[in-house]
Amino acid sequence: MGLVPLSIPPAELPADPEADRERLLMSTSLPENASETAESSENGFKLLGHDDALYGPVGISQLIEWARDERILPDSWLLCVASRKWITAAESPELRPHLPALRAAIVALPPELQPDVLRRVRVFMELTTEQLIRVAAYVDVQHFPAGTTLMRAGGPGDSVLFLLSGRVRLKILVKGRELTISQIEAGGVFGQITLFDNGPRVTDAVSESDITCARMTTFNFRRLCRSAPDLAVPIILGLGKTLASRIRTDDKHLCELAAMQAAMG
Repeated sequence: MGLVPLSIPPAELPADPEADRERLLMSTSLPENASETAESSENGFKLLGHDDALYGPVGISQLIEWARDERILPDSWLLCVASRKWITAAESPELRPHLPALRAAIVALPPELQPDVLRRVRVFMELTTEQLIRVAAYVDVQHFPAGTTLMRAGGPGDSVLFLLSGRVRLKILVKGRELTISQIEAGGVFGQITLFDNGPRVTDAVSESDITCARMTTFNFRRLCRSAPDLAVPIILGLGKTLASRIRTDDKHLCELAAMQAAMG
């Protein structure tokens, strides 16, 4: 089956399909004489070509064939007609195994940095497979046994750690007493404040089990921001959410403490 371009004036197409997907969807329709595959258009896909024209609808089997021929790339945009949602070819579970360039890049990664592993980290959850492959170039994998002190309060901060497996406890010493600040489970992150202020560590961090981390140094974080801002922005937003959550929790505890003091006072 040949590609069937949709009649869309070039001016109607957004420079970035992600920026205006719904408008693009509403402005497109198949010509009356356009043929369809055995799979109906309701279950098909439309492909945004490199010439900024929409092609289709076609079934998944046709897309797989094009992927194998490298006519579809990992960052090619697809419109699922049924759900009315845009995805990249790399985000499609059916297409992903058939994208040669993407498959080769995934195979080259260590097991700890596979996209499906990195996606378990909440900061990376919304990144595409192609973006996660790029993230892997900015981190290194570290393994620590239970009971390892990973950082000390007041010590230099030179990295952020994304916890891939295991559990970490953040603690401080107050008048010789050890106080637990929080427990970090797999998928969490710690040490991120230093990325923004270059200040010393605020707490101690101790592994409570054998752990695996993906470490991003401050140097690599800055390099990421300079060389790949499209990748840095969602990561910074993800880190911001974790810090906002922590601030909210701290504020709640302070309010509770103030209420208790007022009641006693």
